[in-house]
Amino acid sequence: MTIKTNIEGFNKGFTLLEVLFCLSIMAILLLIALPNYSSYSAKTARAAAKLDLLNIASKLETYFLEHHTYKGVNTADLIKSLHSYPYFHLAIKSLSQNTYTLIAHANPKQQSLDKACPTLVLNHLGQKGVLDNLGHYNYSDPSACW
Repeated sequence: MTIKTNIEGFNKGFTLLEVLFCLSIMAILLLIALPNYSSYSAKTARAAAKLDLLNIASKLETYFLEHHTYKGVNTADLIKSLHSYPYFHLAIKSLSQNTYTLIAHANPKQQSLDKACPTLVLNHLGQKGVLDNLGHYNYSDPSACW
């Protein structure tokens, strides 16, 4: 068996040690980058949910201007073709003649990535908030999530 050598007499190719060294550097970079990517992914999904809540609120306000009530609006049409579908479930929690409450609740996969803001809330007054652990709407400090 012959070993190919280059002009200077050294073997061509990589040693096992060189390959393992490169793989270990790639693994370290991956361990650093993956949490950052997950964080950006969660924030992007949250931004899509906020956009969808604001779009639904805009459509509800347009309906209110035309009909002087929120009752009678076709809620199925409002929630069609939204950007946050795979990450958040959007719902109109309460809809009355003069009020509404919109909720974006994170799907289980999104909840595992975004533990700080699993549920976003928007009401007819434009108040932005979150759903706390007790199931109450918290509008006092939504800045962390909104």
